Amino acid sequence: MQLRIITATLGIPVVFLILWAGYPWIWIAFSIVSTIAILEFYNLNPNNCPIIVKIIGVCWLNMLLSNGYILHLAQIDILMLGLVGIPTVNFLLQIIVFCKNKFNQPFELKQPSLYSLHTLIGIIYIGIPVSLSLSIRNEANGFELLAIIIFGVFVTDTFSFLTGKLIGTRKLAPTISPGKTWEGAVGGFLFGSSFTIYLTHTLAVFNNFQLILLLGFALAISAQIGDLLESKLKRIAKVKDTGNLIPGHGGVLDRMDSIILTIVVLYPLIKWGVE
Repeated sequence: MQLRIITATLGIPVVFLILWAGYPWIWIAFSIVSTIAILEFYNLNPNNCPIIVKIIGVCWLNMLLSNGYILHLAQIDILMLGLVGIPTVNFLLQIIVFCKNKFNQPFELKQPSLYSLHTLIGIIYIGIPVSLSLSIRNEANGFELLAIIIFGVFVTDTFSFLTGKLIGTRKLAPTISPGKTWEGAVGGFLFGSSFTIYLTHTLAVFNNFQLILLLGFALAISAQIGDLLESKLKRIAKVKDTGNLIPGHGGVLDRMDSIILTIVVLYPLIKWGVE
């Protein structure tokens, strides 16, 4: 617990500084973090994830983020770039698999469809949310919006954990994450949504208070669902953490899990609010 607090205390100012710095620093930081995260995701199932899957996944992830950086001044929606890129990755992997098998190279892929799907899932799970984050940063209040999301998720996770430890008795999802309780989920929702609503209103990011309420409620719910989703992936892979890079917290993906789904859920609300 003490190690978690120390790491969080040191990490929060760094995250704040990166968000404030904007391009190109946020692009560089997000590229590094998402590359580590997608490799952690692929390593959850190493038997069905040969090196070619990791190479293509990492390359396309960074191409997606690089194109987003190049095109951000042109106001081109990065989501559309990702949707175009997904079938491209699939096609590219199929070509490589065909060539490898055709010419009898030592490295032979016997399940191209499975590997292709695994590659695409990694890009969708990691690449699209990170790309949407960069798209949000391009907005007029992009710094404030990303800060609200990231710190709102942090408050939700923190108070979900603390409330569960203090008064939690009823298990939320015992087969997925035995430590999570209904009391913790309610505590995380109340504190997370309240913090998000207060901060969004105080910073005057949106004028529509109904939208602010919806944003706060959606964040506090999606953050906890995202956490459960990643817990399910780890349960399937039979691992406790996706890595050990962050002391007291596990891997990079362990810290991104709640943010990933939250970004996807809040993106249309944010687009609605800024238009």
